[in-house]
Parts: sequence; C-alpha cells; structure tokens
Amino acid sequence: MSTRFLKYFFEPESLAVIGASEKNFSLGGQVVANLNDAEFPGKVWVVNPKKYAQVHGREVYHSIQKLPEVPDLAVVCTPAAAAPNAGLLNVSVASSAPNAAV
Repeated sequence: MSTRFLKYFFEPESLAVIGASEKNFSLGGQVVANLNDAEFPGKVWVVNPKKYAQVHGREVYHSIQKLPEVPDLAVVCTPAAAAPNAGLLNVSVASSAPNAAV
C-alpha cells in the first residue's frame, strides 16, 4: 500500500474546517482557534452555510464549492447527518453522536 497520500493528513498545506462557528463548545471553532494559536503555516478556510462573516478572525465560506481551491484536507465538524458530500480528496470527520447536546 502506498503512503504518498498520508502527507495530506499529516502535513497539509491547506485545510478546510467545515462546520466551525464561535458558539460555545463548537468543535469546529475549537479546531480553528487551535490552528490560529499554533500559527498553522498553511491556508485555513472556514466553511459554514450560516451567515457568519468570520470565525476566529477567518473569512467564512458558505459552501465548499466557494473555496478558492480544493483543500489538502477537510476537517468535518458537523453532525454525521449534515456531513457534506462534495469533491473533497481527504477528509477527517469529528462528529458527536446524533443526539449529543452541543
């Protein structure tokens, strides 16, 4: 098995965080805040269909299709039923149980 695509999981140059908001306990918001705190050197795009202008100082795109390019890695932080079905190449899903209080 080739490991060449694992580079995109462990050393992505661009990331889309899908489902991020600044709500308390927002997993996606925590991911964006951690990327900011760690000074992630690559591109970070926040995707949320709601009408947020920014999340933790980053512009919000309202759909995956509006991103300027295909990210190396998408971190999906939504309930499993709301996970996007788009042309993403590499995806990491961080989802709570369907009935979990968030």
